[in-house]
Amino acid sequence: MRTKTLLLTAAIGAVGIASSMAQAVYSVNYVGYVNKSLAPGFNLIANPLNNGNNQVQTLFPSAPFGSTIYKYDGVNFQQADYFGAWVSGGDLVLAPGEGFFFYNADAGQFAVTFVGEGQEGPNLMNPIPLGLSMRASKIPQAGTLAPVGAGGGQLEFPSSPSFGDTVYKFLPATQEYETYTYFGTWVPADPSFDVAEGFWYSANAALSWERDYEVTP
Repeated sequence: MRTKTLLLTAAIGAVGIASSMAQAVYSVNYVGYVNKSLAPGFNLIANPLNNGNNQVQTLFPSAPFGSTIYKYDGVNFQQADYFGAWVSGGDLVLAPGEGFFFYNADAGQFAVTFVGEGQEGPNLMNPIPLGLSMRASKIPQAGTLAPVGAGGGQLEFPSSPSFGDTVYKFLPATQEYETYTYFGTWVPADPSFDVAEGFWYSANAALSWERDYEVTP
């Protein structure tokens, strides 16, 4: 119950507050893997690679006993629970571009390896709805949400979010949030994210995170 309460409080509270890859060049599809280390407690992460059905049981064939995944659908959290096997929510889909909470029930770090195909091509769309959502880069890439060419912009986020849009970056080490709000520029700084890191986005109007991305072999 405490776990659910903390997550719901995070969502309701947010509503109330209203290694990098090279630049894209054109080529064939790419496959690979991403290693991610998850701290004890909550981690706000994302699936960086397309792995067939992208189901929880495929992405996480094992997990620390008692671990839980929470995916926000815009209203409620969908949940998957691991007790030696995924006893619920094993077929929950975690697609690239969607953020989700992984609650690591172990006292130590949990290492997960994502394996699959990288997203690429023209017009890669990651819609961000009005209100609160959990999002991430569809590309296995680290970087900032700064406008392209403004000393950052590796993630090619839209250059003109709505005034007052807010990003909530979760810090696993402290189990707290950093907050970034858009007032013509991101304040206090451009939010930066690692590969396979998710975040909360509170949008005052729907927007589309569109990318043209391909890599060479």
